[in-house]
Amino acid sequence: MTSRTSCTEREATVTARPGITCTKPEGAFYAYPNISSFLGRGGLKSASDVAGRLLREAHVATVPGEGFGTSEHIRVSYATSKAELDRGLERMRKFFAALIHVAAAGEFFEEQFFRPAIEWADEHGLTFPLSALVIYDSFIHSGSILRKLRAQFREPVPSQGGDERTWTQSYVEARHRWLAGHKRKPLRNTTYRMRCFETEIRRHNWYLDLRPIRANGVKVDRA
Repeated sequence: MTSRTSCTEREATVTARPGITCTKPEGAFYAYPNISSFLGRGGLKSASDVAGRLLREAHVATVPGEGFGTSEHIRVSYATSKAELDRGLERMRKFFAALIHVAAAGEFFEEQFFRPAIEWADEHGLTFPLSALVIYDSFIHSGSILRKLRAQFREPVPSQGGDERTWTQSYVEARHRWLAGHKRKPLRNTTYRMRCFETEIRRHNWYLDLRPIRANGVKVDRA
């Protein structure tokens, strides 16, 4: 039979997880960590989502809290050795840490690239989703809309009386030529991005509602 000292050690192991709150168990061999701070990250909407991904990605079996009347908790059993529990909790730690890192990266890219790109599009009168994607790609890849590329074609931006479709196509073609002739091979290898845009332009997929979209051979479709 497991000693009370051993049980207490395992209780402490389960409940001492950064970013996760957990009421100390009072007699059972399981704990109910509150994982609500991770909901909304990485597509996780409920305890069932968390338990499912923990099983698939971290190979840790937990029970979602919905069966116990809560969608913000999972049940973790500690009726095993402390060493085994430590291994499982370390996998859980890495899983939740990855969620935090992905969220932080998303916030960084939104602040540094996505918002400036959308602001540029709004300021210059571009409204189609495909145009916005072309502009975002230019910001994330080159830091901005490059003046030297805009100088290669005559079509003005829509805010200055130009046609949006013509401007977007002209900018993509100019970027394609620039990347294809770049002295750095890693940049030359990124012309597939322009080929993807050119394909969607030929498909008249300005609203990006024609699915799937192929990007470098990969199908992109609705989640």
